[in-house]
Amino acid sequence: MVRAIPAPGYLGALQSPEGVIPNFEHPPNRNGIAHSVTALCLILTTAAVLTRVYSRIVCVKKIEIEDVLALGVFGTFLGCIACNYWTMEVGGLFVHQWDVQIKDISLLLYIFHIGANLCAVTIMILKTSILLEWQRLFVAPGTRNYFFWICRVKTNHMLILIARTHLLFHSSWIIVENISCTPHRKIWDVTMSNGSCIDVKFLYIPAAVINLVSNIIILVLPQRVIWGLQTSSKNKIGISLIFAIGILACVAAAFRIEESVRFLESQDSLYTASGMYLWILAEQTSLFIVFCAPAAPRAFMATGPRRRRLVAMLVPRTKPAVRSSRHSISESIEQLHRGDLETGILRTTQVVVEIAPKKEGEDIDLK
Repeated sequence: MVRAIPAPGYLGALQSPEGVIPNFEHPPNRNGIAHSVTALCLILTTAAVLTRVYSRIVCVKKIEIEDVLALGVFGTFLGCIACNYWTMEVGGLFVHQWDVQIKDISLLLYIFHIGANLCAVTIMILKTSILLEWQRLFVAPGTRNYFFWICRVKTNHMLILIARTHLLFHSSWIIVENISCTPHRKIWDVTMSNGSCIDVKFLYIPAAVINLVSNIIILVLPQRVIWGLQTSSKNKIGISLIFAIGILACVAAAFRIEESVRFLESQDSLYTASGMYLWILAEQTSLFIVFCAPAAPRAFMATGPRRRRLVAMLVPRTKPAVRSSRHSISESIEQLHRGDLETGILRTTQVVVEIAPKKEGEDIDLK
């Protein structure tokens, strides 16, 4: 939270360094960089979400709970983007606090407060969606492997290990952020003389650390299952690369920690908060790509033969071993199985598998 001493007239929100003259009329900023980063995040996230929507509605024709959650927080992500543009319109990003008047800083703090809450909600629900997706992809029905116990989020009210810690921390962070001042308006209105506040700047560091740890876990967890698949090394590498996109979120979270430390240690909070906010946007974009990437091959497979050949390098075509029964029915399966009887990626909806009698020297015919 930015602290400033209320004063009338043209006094800046922070004492300027010796020899530096405050510029209230045209304060220096880095809006060019902020515009580029914000636009890139918006374009990449929108493209990823539209690809996911197309894959789920047109190709798979099935919607899961994680799809609904992710689509909902896409709206809060757009709110984060709007707050960024609003800040650039009002005063600019990377503006030194001594270049902002006391009478103008309250609006900037209000935008930052709204944006921080939207970012917390977005990351909290989006990672829950990712863990739900991972559980469905990597845990076969009826199994209780290590991935199940780590990633089973929704089944028991989202209170298991990573999801529990993640949800509880971010929920607590949102609550503390919104009750940090009495009256509530004092959170952003620095001209109010009555009331009291607690400084919550330190909370941004544990939030960044927890996000980095959870990003690393989301990156690493699928790899153990993928490399245990009964398929070729080429297919394993292709699938692994799809899920390795999570490294982008890890990089963004690491830089976010660095900016959070600067935010805590600096009195020029308005300036340092700008870098932290941009890295949070980058992390959110990376998480949306992580969530939507597994659906991309399915979407591109339906767009033409050339793209099918490209995607074929990433999507395995292993034949699952089957039981000796004459007929086998698979309903609404979308699992990435690891085991002796079923391997590879199965993405079907109400598929009837007929097994023709196998003659010596012939392969099993799946119709």
